[in-house]
Amino acid sequence: MADREISISSAAKKYAQCLRSSRNIIFHGAPGTGKTYLARQIAAFMISNGRHCDYDALSAEQQKQVGFVQFHPGYDYVDFVGGLRPCMGKDGSSMAFVPRDGVFTRFVKQAQEHPFALGGSMERPEMKRLMVQYLKAAQQDGRVLETKQKRPFTICQVDETAGTFVVEPRSNQDEKTLQPVAPLQFSELLTLLFEYFNLPEDDDKKQKEFTTVNYIASLLHQTTAKGSGYQKHSYYLPLLQPIKAYINDEQKAGRTTMRENPFVFIIDEINRGEISKIFGELFFAIDPGYRGKAGGVITQYSTLLQPDGETDAPPKKFYLPENLYIIGTMNDIDRSVDTFDFAMRRRFRFLELKADEHTEMLDQLEPAQAQTARACMRALNTAISQVENLNDHYQIGAAYFLKLKELSYDYDALWSDYLAPLLQEYVHGLNNEAEILGELKRQYDSARTA
Repeated sequence: MADREISISSAAKKYAQCLRSSRNIIFHGAPGTGKTYLARQIAAFMISNGRHCDYDALSAEQQKQVGFVQFHPGYDYVDFVGGLRPCMGKDGSSMAFVPRDGVFTRFVKQAQEHPFALGGSMERPEMKRLMVQYLKAAQQDGRVLETKQKRPFTICQVDETAGTFVVEPRSNQDEKTLQPVAPLQFSELLTLLFEYFNLPEDDDKKQKEFTTVNYIASLLHQTTAKGSGYQKHSYYLPLLQPIKAYINDEQKAGRTTMRENPFVFIIDEINRGEISKIFGELFFAIDPGYRGKAGGVITQYSTLLQPDGETDAPPKKFYLPENLYIIGTMNDIDRSVDTFDFAMRRRFRFLELKADEHTEMLDQLEPAQAQTARACMRALNTAISQVENLNDHYQIGAAYFLKLKELSYDYDALWSDYLAPLLQEYVHGLNNEAEILGELKRQYDSARTA
């Protein structure tokens, strides 16, 4: 079992690196090569920060960072991105069409809201370190900041031992410094930063709330009575955005141990849907070079989601964040492969999984049975490759042989119920279909009894 875990982790680590560098990958290959199985392992490996590759071992919250959908010919833009959906009225007798996000849009918004893995034992001290680093830099270069009321101030003292910093208001008229404000607390600013990092960017109500001193005070379980308390909260507020921007820059430059919070979206049988119709405008946004707000697009239903009173304002753009990763899977022999156009192929990195690779999943079988299953698979695939008009793309992967466990290791049942129907599709229309199928069966049986 230990060897199996090492092997699986090695594959997950290898392909996770491919995903991190390319952001969009597609596993393709013969049927049953474990493409979806491996995709889930990679997602677990990335989300657990390399600790394991078992999706079921992820916490309930971590599992929300893995999205899954299976494309099919009837799947469309409304399902994936969003659009108008019928909705029953409150009275139960009337129906109206209302805008609803699709499964991909809902998932993307979660990724936008949680760019960093916050709250862990490692992340909080690191965020504090970066916060203090910013405060010190602002003090040293005499950076002038402004409260919501346009009152300028500077940071005049940062005391790491006491865990405090002091701000010094400045006069608007003559730029003279005024009486410094009582020391502000690192711990309070850090609490507000955590909340600010998790602020949904598309939630106008929350965004507006966060610009009020009352809301800032409520997050600290404090009141906003006029005086030093009110003054204190008004100075915390203008520090949040520049500190967040500073932390983002440090993370992108690799100068922090704060890790990205990856969200992995798996699209099974991606080639079975009409790709350009399903993705729509996101065809542009999924390009790895256009991640982030700079690559935002206006979707078909953006104007329908405009808040009341803002119908004349430009619609908000939808973007894919840098912590979003996409894994697609497809079978090479599927006739719908040809519908995957060249422009879409350019946006994905294609990784082939061959039938004789990643057979470690067969270690889930009893040791002797795993050995027999491998022998049958090798013999059958060798025979398939020798059939005229067939090739390696038609070989059969290890996932088919995992079914032996549920069949109580009945190899005849595996052949008649799973392998033969697939192989009949392979040889349909070829000369001597029955003869070819008979030879494949003989090779399968001989390996089983060897």
